[in-house]
Amino acid sequence: MRIDVKKADICGISTPGVLKVKGGEVSVDFKPVAENLPLEPAVKCLWGEKFRGTGTLDLEGHIRGTGKPEQLLQSLKGHLNYDIRKGRIYQDIILTNVLSFLNITEILMGRFPHFAEEGFAYHSITLRSKIKENKILVQEGTIDGEPADIVFEGELDLKEQNMDLIVLVSPVKTANWIIRHTPIVRRIMGNTLITVAVEIKGPVAHPEVHALPASAVGGGLIGMMKRTVMLPFDLIHANPSQEKK
Repeated sequence: MRIDVKKADICGISTPGVLKVKGGEVSVDFKPVAENLPLEPAVKCLWGEKFRGTGTLDLEGHIRGTGKPEQLLQSLKGHLNYDIRKGRIYQDIILTNVLSFLNITEILMGRFPHFAEEGFAYHSITLRSKIKENKILVQEGTIDGEPADIVFEGELDLKEQNMDLIVLVSPVKTANWIIRHTPIVRRIMGNTLITVAVEIKGPVAHPEVHALPASAVGGGLIGMMKRTVMLPFDLIHANPSQEKK
């Protein structure tokens, strides 16, 4: 049996494709796509997490797989690409944990805005990911934010509901903007921005954040940050001994 799905809607995302059933196995081949979708209702519908934010979402993907009904999720593979534009995030598990960690350690002068009140303003968020064996493999994630530039990679385990991400943050954009645009400061600082590496790992609902040394960060992630900030940067280790007692 073959079913050609010409029109389907999942969380506001158009999902045309083909579904086949043969010999006790199910095959799916779908190409989700969305343009100018309001961010908050889409995220809440897709992931069911506590999220508040504004912005506009474009999504493009291709998901396919074959297996017995109970094995179909395990067989899925493909890709999902997200592009999100101009908004503020007021509640998000990953951002909340990472920025709270940086505030607690007081690595740099200044503090990040309070999420619930001011939100995290951003110009763009991009995510390039593969799907394989119940996991979303984040190959490239970038956030061009006003308080910070952020890049990340890692994986989300859909079955176990766990995450394992390495994140680079170039925080306090005001200070970095001064370095970029003030010649005398740029000479003193060597035209170098400040970046911190952290790992966010554990259950999706309440992951833990830990500082990482520069040696634990791969070349791909460093290259991603270079392309994002377009200036040299120093990768600083947020020593846990700096944390407040």
